[in-house]
Amino acid sequence: MITDIREFRYIVTIAEQKSITKAATQLYVTPSALSKFVQNKELEMGTALFKRIGKQFILTYAGEKCVETARQVLLLNSKLHEDLEQIVKHGKGRIRLSFHSSWSDFFFAIIYPQFLKQYPDIDLKLFEINDDESLRKMDNGELDLAIVSTTWNEHARYHCEQLRLQHMVVAANKDHPILDLAQKRSDHPYPYVTVAQLAAQPIIMRHSRQQTRTMTDAFFHENGYVPKVVLETSSRENSLRAVENGIGVTITLDDPTWPMTHKNIRYLSFDDPNTTQIYINAIYHKGAELSHIENDLLSLIKEQYKAMM
Repeated sequence: MITDIREFRYIVTIAEQKSITKAATQLYVTPSALSKFVQNKELEMGTALFKRIGKQFILTYAGEKCVETARQVLLLNSKLHEDLEQIVKHGKGRIRLSFHSSWSDFFFAIIYPQFLKQYPDIDLKLFEINDDESLRKMDNGELDLAIVSTTWNEHARYHCEQLRLQHMVVAANKDHPILDLAQKRSDHPYPYVTVAQLAAQPIIMRHSRQQTRTMTDAFFHENGYVPKVVLETSSRENSLRAVENGIGVTITLDDPTWPMTHKNIRYLSFDDPNTTQIYINAIYHKGAELSHIENDLLSLIKEQYKAMM
């Protein structure tokens, strides 16, 4: 069996030159070494690859099949080297990046066009998936970078680049009367409302077992209130659309990318400044250091994200 690319080249060259001596000269090996190679391969394969007619080496039927395959292998090997040279020389390649669907406008409208302008030969693959799916794909080697919301910003398996510390907030329509109740305080990022004021409002909640719903239920339970739930949804986008349509308020995580599509939304803080906080992290596997192009992409994300805050 032929396992070395060099051996494919030997057989093709002998077939083209029809001579061990000429082939040996072209391959920079001795004729005796090349002759020994042919004998060993024919013995190993159990069939002759060449007929010896005088000083000429003429392919047998088995030899023709062997040379046909050998040429294909050599062509593929040559193409591989050309592709790798192009990647190194011209910065070609692929980056796989995931993020939650709520970041879609940020990545498709801002990051994607700016990055491709700088690196037009990079295939930037974007995946709109939830955080759990991002972590699964990262562990399976299916992603190079992921933007996730987590309660941690250090991890045994991932490098974590913190983009922002998020806070649980109330999202209300800009014309909602709860805004008139809100007060400003230096230790709150937004005007704040009390738990009692919030509990009296119609509230749009996420479905059970979702991260935001779990935190919201814990918050009301700890403060001794039962919220007036008027709608449940599995999507952050749907909850914000419901808020814009005047159905109620919702508890969510603040993010400067959302006002791109929800311009009528206003954030309010809770009166407890120690409410659960979430980290927006850019993560990548510790076993795979970022290339300079991936680092440039991460820097662009950080820069544009910071500009929106």
